[in-house]
Amino acid sequence: MKQINLYKQNSSILILLGVLICSITVFSFSGTTYAKEYKDVNDENIYYKAINDFTQKGVLEGYLDGSFQPNKSISRAEALKVILKAFNKDLKPKVDAANLKKFSDVYSTDWFYEYIQPGVHYGIIEGYQDGTFKPANQVLFAEALKMGVATKGVKIEEIIFNDYHPSIKATDWFARYFSYGFQKMIIDLEPNGALNPIKEYTRGEFVDLIYRLSETPTEGVFDVSYNWDQDTINTGLTISYPLDWEKFNLGDGVFLAYFAGNKPSFITTVTNGARVSINYFQNSDNKLETEYFEDLKLRIQQKYPNSDIKFENESTKLGNALKINISAIGLINYYIYLEQNNILIAEGSYDFASLKASELVNEINLIFSKIGTESGLLLSPKQKLEVARINILVRGKGQEILDMFIQKELIETDTLGVGTGPVDYYYVAGINHTIKYERTTNTIWDIKESQTTAF
Repeated sequence: MKQINLYKQNSSILILLGVLICSITVFSFSGTTYAKEYKDVNDENIYYKAINDFTQKGVLEGYLDGSFQPNKSISRAEALKVILKAFNKDLKPKVDAANLKKFSDVYSTDWFYEYIQPGVHYGIIEGYQDGTFKPANQVLFAEALKMGVATKGVKIEEIIFNDYHPSIKATDWFARYFSYGFQKMIIDLEPNGALNPIKEYTRGEFVDLIYRLSETPTEGVFDVSYNWDQDTINTGLTISYPLDWEKFNLGDGVFLAYFAGNKPSFITTVTNGARVSINYFQNSDNKLETEYFEDLKLRIQQKYPNSDIKFENESTKLGNALKINISAIGLINYYIYLEQNNILIAEGSYDFASLKASELVNEINLIFSKIGTESGLLLSPKQKLEVARINILVRGKGQEILDMFIQKELIETDTLGVGTGPVDYYYVAGINHTIKYERTTNTIWDIKESQTTAF
C-alpha cells in the first residue's frame, strides 16, 4: 500500500475542469460561547461544558469575584440546590402538614431553607438518624450519585446489579446506583482504573455528574463525547477526541493517545491506556469495495491465526468500513473505503487487562465514528496535480500547493535563483512530477513530469 494525503478545503471552492480548487487552512473548532464565563474555568477544563450549560440555564451562579472554584468541595446544601434547579423541580410542592419534616440544624433564616422540603418530598434527602441534615458536610461520590438518580426518578428496585468493578460489592447500599451509572456510561473510572465510592466530591465533579444524569435518555446511554475536543489537521481530516487524550500530528496523519501515568514510548504497551493512529493509503490495485474487504479479512486471519477475530461492517461519515476487533490483544481497527479508491486506516489499541478497558473501547469506537473531512470531499492524486497546475505563477499560493503533497522530496535548491530568491525543486513520487518553487514570492513556477531539474 502506498501512503497518500488529502487536500484540506475551506469554504471558498472553485469548480474548474471537474477539479476542486481551494485554499488550505488549519484551524480548530472552538466550543460554544456563553453569556457568562468564569475566570477559573476555560474550554480546556473537563467540566467546562457542564458548568457553562448549567450557568446559561440559571442553575449555577458562581462567586462574586467571577470564579466558580471547580476544585472546591461541595456541601450537602449546595448540592441539593443544584440538583433541584438542574432537574427544574417545583420548589413549592404540595405537602401535607403531617408529612413536613424538620431538621434540628436547619433554620428558616438559612439561605438553603427553601430547598429542604422539596428535597425531602422528591426523595433526594432523608437526613440522619439523630434528626439532623448536616448542611455543611461534604458530599461523597456515592451520595451524589444517589441524590441524582433519585431526582431523575429512577426506581432503585428496578436496577439490576452488575459486577462492573471490584470496589462495588452487591451488599453495598450504593451498589445499584453505581450499576445504573455504569450501564448508562455516566461514571468514569480514575486514570489507573480505580473507583472510590466514598471520596469527597468537588464542585466540578458534582456539577458534571448531575449534568450527565440530566442529559441521559431513559432509553439509551449518555453521550460521553459531549465535551470532546474537535480539530481539523492539515490533511483536511476532522477528528474528535476526549480532553484527557493527547494529539500528535504526523504530517500526513494523526496519532492520539491516552496515558494513565507517565508517558511511555509509543512502541510499548500503554498500561491502563490506549493509542490511535489515523492515516490515508492508496488502494494501488484499485479493488472494488467488496473485493478489498474480503482480501483484507484473509490477510488479518493469516496474521492472527489463533485469535478470535470479529469482523463487522460499519457505516461512517467517510464511507463504508470494515471493523476488526480482537479483544484478546486489545485491537480495534477500521478500514474505511473512500472515494477515488483510497483507504483510510484507523488503528486502535488498548490495555485489555485494565479495569478501564470498556471505557477505552467505547472511546476508540466513538473517535473512529466521528472521523470526517472539513468539506466531506476528497481529492485524488490526479486532482491534486490539476489544482497545482492551475496555480502555476500565482503569487503567494506556492506553499499551500506544496502542502498538498506530504510525500515530496527536495531534490535540489538553486540558492541564487534567477534575479529572485532561492528556488527549490520538489519531486512527488506519487504523481511522478517535479514542482519548481520560488521562496521569496511563494510561487509555483512550473511543474514537469518525472524527476528533473531541467525546467
